[in-house]
Amino acid sequence: MRNIVLMLLIVAGSCKEPVKEKQIIPQDKKATIKVRLTDLNDTPINLDEFKGKTVFLNFWATWCKPCIQEMPSIAKAQQLLGKKDVIFLLASNETSDQINEFTKEHKYDLKYVRLINLEELNMEGLPTTYIFNSKGELAFSETGYRKWDDTSNIEMILKINNQK
Repeated sequence: MRNIVLMLLIVAGSCKEPVKEKQIIPQDKKATIKVRLTDLNDTPINLDEFKGKTVFLNFWATWCKPCIQEMPSIAKAQQLLGKKDVIFLLASNETSDQINEFTKEHKYDLKYVRLINLEELNMEGLPTTYIFNSKGELAFSETGYRKWDDTSNIEMILKINNQK
């Protein structure tokens, strides 16, 4: 019985429902976050490639209901910010086959990538979003669902995008 309760606690805590409204801005914006990504062909992606642009990095999983629920708002935010220097990446630590299978069922115009070092990032749950400013500094970090195409969230991304 104790093992069942423990398993339920782990599952319940791994996906955050839409409850958070606060944003978490790190005290040290120069904090080094070592996110290791590849494309779906296992070619490494270096976030330094995006210096001079804002990087919206959303961590998700195919089994995470809140992750999937926020994807339409991420796609809409990407569309609204299309002419700005904002790069949207959706990172999962699942296999390329799992991600590709998901994209066949869910037709979002989003850039899916693989996360190699999930354990090193010490995330509280999924979805989690990091936004890096044009200098490559972590400007925003939050765990939980958010409606990214809301005006206030678009304004926040633009504010981060304007940090020079």
